[in-house]
Amino acid sequence: MSMPQLHRMRPISLPIILAVFLVLFSSRVFCQAPQLTSPDTTKIVKVIEPIAPSDIGTETESTLDVIRDYRGIIEATEIELSTDSLIPAKIARIEQWKNELDLDEIEQMKLRQTEGLKNSFIQLQVQLEGWRKTYSSKSEQVNELQGGLADLRVRWTKTMEMEGSEELPKEVIERIGSNLNEIDKLRNAISERNNELLTKQTKLTEALLFVDEVLNAISKSELSYREQIFTIDSPPFWQMFTYREDSTSFSSRFSLVLTKHKEDFASFKTNYSTNIYWHAIFFVFLLFITYFLRSDVAKWSDEKRDEAISYSLYMIQHPVSASLLVTLLASGLFYPEAPRDVLNYYYLLLIIPILRLVPGLIKSIGQKYFYFMAGVFFLSQIADYFSELIIIDRLMLFIIDVLTVIILIQLLRVRKSISEKNTRINWGFAFSLMKMGATVLAIAALTNFVGNTFFAKVLSGGTLTMLYGGTIIYASALVLRGLFSLIIQQNSISKLNMIQNYEDEVKKQVFKWIRYAAIAYWLLLTLDRFLIFDPIYSWVAGFLTQEWTVGSVEITIGHILAFFITLWIALTVSKFIRFILQDEILTHFEMPRGVPGAISMIVRLVLITIGFILAFGAAEIDMNNIAIIFGALGVGIGFGLQNIFNNLVSGLILAFERPIQVGDIIQISTLSLMGEVKEIGIRASIVRTFDGAEVVVPNGNLISN
Repeated sequence: MSMPQLHRMRPISLPIILAVFLVLFSSRVFCQAPQLTSPDTTKIVKVIEPIAPSDIGTETESTLDVIRDYRGIIEATEIELSTDSLIPAKIARIEQWKNELDLDEIEQMKLRQTEGLKNSFIQLQVQLEGWRKTYSSKSEQVNELQGGLADLRVRWTKTMEMEGSEELPKEVIERIGSNLNEIDKLRNAISERNNELLTKQTKLTEALLFVDEVLNAISKSELSYREQIFTIDSPPFWQMFTYREDSTSFSSRFSLVLTKHKEDFASFKTNYSTNIYWHAIFFVFLLFITYFLRSDVAKWSDEKRDEAISYSLYMIQHPVSASLLVTLLASGLFYPEAPRDVLNYYYLLLIIPILRLVPGLIKSIGQKYFYFMAGVFFLSQIADYFSELIIIDRLMLFIIDVLTVIILIQLLRVRKSISEKNTRINWGFAFSLMKMGATVLAIAALTNFVGNTFFAKVLSGGTLTMLYGGTIIYASALVLRGLFSLIIQQNSISKLNMIQNYEDEVKKQVFKWIRYAAIAYWLLLTLDRFLIFDPIYSWVAGFLTQEWTVGSVEITIGHILAFFITLWIALTVSKFIRFILQDEILTHFEMPRGVPGAISMIVRLVLITIGFILAFGAAEIDMNNIAIIFGALGVGIGFGLQNIFNNLVSGLILAFERPIQVGDIIQISTLSLMGEVKEIGIRASIVRTFDGAEVVVPNGNLISN
């Protein structure tokens, strides 16, 4: 190791400056005793001076400019004008609902009716809240003008009062009076505009109160459905054709469906016009990537193609289907509260990319099975539109369940050959899901047969989502993995140091998070269709928000989890940023040896500190109590944490002064250790001995010995 030159004395090193700053800061903030004096109640009075006679002309021009600007601000924007044109029809529709809907009757509605009504009112709630937010924002903007205008009027009024003492010319007095008149007109206009906005907000608030009442009634209806899930709600199959409860004929129902869909699409277009635009951009972006990858792969050598994953190469042969599959599956993310009937059309389009891609991605299953499954999936989506026609609804539900059971039994019969042809898939888990799905669907068909239609629908809907939705999500995950596998093999990306040195680790981490996201999405959809997501969510939310009193402090499990999750995210991000800095960014700059490592370590320390602050905020810990925490920390340092903080401060000294750098050969006599410094961390460093062992050495030993 090269020894530092002793004659190069530094007047004041940066760590000393930081230490002095921290001491002064802590003594001012955390160690200062609370003041017992009474709070300062002195009010600062704004003094408004009159305008000097020589400046009246210039100030008149300025005042008129302000008045013109204020008038432009209070005028309705295009968004407000568009909203104004939509509100009357929407309020009239709500008044019609108030006359037609009986909140007590909502609890007696059928499941399909409550689902459709809930979806409509959620859409209405989103729309009304958006409109009210628009008017509220405009009202705040208009109110801010009143203060400035009041000060302006006081100033011109005081200027007018100077008439007796200054003997102002008649023309000047008339000009001042004209200015005051314009200000008063604008004040009246602002007042009228503000009253108009408040009136609109009041109407929207009243409408939202009614919407909340309806949604609460629907929630009670859903709860009663869950409580009566095992009751017989329809006649058995052998009496079904004598059942005359259908309130509408097939043609009437079809007409109602078309009318309802027309309304849903109009509402969908109004509420999600921006989201539709971004959804289309997302599809074009994916399409561009897949076409680019396909043209690039065509130039690859056979050796490089062999290194690529087989399903990645297959996927880019169908760029439109691959992009469409991911785009359609992400519809729920772009339209979180969209009408269910509208989303059903999106999901129906999934049949196209599924039939194009899945048989090639899962080659061990015959293509005929996928065509059968696509047909059953199509029937399940169509049957949802005619659920109020009891006979047709129950027959289609029974046919769908039986057909799916037959498909699953056929797949289970050839499971040995399937698993042998494609060992990449965890077929044990897949076959377990098939067995469970066949059993549950058989129970659903039986309960439908004896007359428990609601329970049959719950079992059937949840199982079909679990099976068919799982297949679609799995295929989408394969597409995303394939895209990433091909992207990192591009010439410009494969030359990155992080890819050359840690390609397998990068792929492993990305694939892991894609898998986690796919599993979470699949579980969310499945639990929601089994009607158990809301109870589970309510129970978890209640458990996390339940307050526990420890002495004088009230804590919740949610706050504790928020603290540690935020801290974990900060640590993960800091490691990733340090990794990027060391392997990619800082390698492109010419720096003295050891400086890149010092910079990356300091950046990581800053990110961890920010993470701690955000963790306190996420846990809703009063920042005033941090002084107590630092006080306790000081006691801990005094009793048992000296070594830890000694190593942390030593790490800062190593980072700033760099007496020891990565690559130096050092010898520590107290530890009988000699070797090369491989890494300098915040608390400890790693030294590799000449026999290949890596030893973790506290930074305090490096500084003192």
